[in-house]
Amino acid sequence: MKISEWHTPIEKLVLRVNEVYHDLEENYEKVHPEIFQKEKQRWVNVACELFDLSKGLTVIDVGSGTGFVALTTAGLLGGKDVFICSDISGGILKMAESSLKKQKFTCEFKFVKIPNQIPFKLPFENKQADIITINSVLHHIENTKSFLSEVDRVLKPGGLIFIGHEPNSHFYQNKFLYFQDYLLYAILNPRVVIRRLTKGANWCSLEVREKINKILLKEKLIESPLSNAEIGSLVDIKSRIGFAPENLFPKYETLYLETYNHIYRVSSKCSGKIIKAYEKILQKKYPKAGLTFFLVIKKPTTIS
Repeated sequence: MKISEWHTPIEKLVLRVNEVYHDLEENYEKVHPEIFQKEKQRWVNVACELFDLSKGLTVIDVGSGTGFVALTTAGLLGGKDVFICSDISGGILKMAESSLKKQKFTCEFKFVKIPNQIPFKLPFENKQADIITINSVLHHIENTKSFLSEVDRVLKPGGLIFIGHEPNSHFYQNKFLYFQDYLLYAILNPRVVIRRLTKGANWCSLEVREKINKILLKEKLIESPLSNAEIGSLVDIKSRIGFAPENLFPKYETLYLETYNHIYRVSSKCSGKIIKAYEKILQKKYPKAGLTFFLVIKKPTTIS
């Protein structure tokens, strides 16, 4: 059954599947090393450059997961600063809280669960945040417009939004990069490609899939169990489409934009000198078309 044919409204189903999946997936960091191992230095470098530490900051991390952004950047903050971690998954938020309590950060931490509701609403006041951080979150959201509207509402005039590790639509529109990525990966990993074509991607464990289906069936959100592929398509609802960075907040000022992973499927598995050198060549030739982007934008101080 196609996603569009499901009885439950897609926005509601996507929110609930993401909530349940991230509640249950205890090995999230191991499943996604591309987020936790390869993005750390980029976040440190950009935060060091653009965090205004001359005043007390309120930083709200939307979709904190296991606390990656807080663990990576909170060391820059001091006792006058507040870092708020928030997530739709209460389970993964507890993991973040546990990890952060083991550190010796001096800023104040708060942990806020985002309610699973339609219309989507962030549980924060208008103009509450000086900085909002969003890492590997947008592609999990079906109603991007509603989500971004809430982010704009919560951010102060002149405030900054950091958006990290999101899929770039310009990559998918670049036929050379898109098909080259698949071709090189198939040549270097023929067994993996054949296995995925015949058995499908092993998106989550059988145990997690059964628990997800049990919950969704009990809540009558689905009429029959979801397959591995269907769960994956719901959790990563926008990952195969991506976003044009310049269109997310067109009235904001762009302070930093980097796109990378021009041969993502290859470079994520191989780290040889030739691969790295070729990635640099592609990044220079197609600076705005890497599969992944990191964006920092500034909200106007006045509304025109």
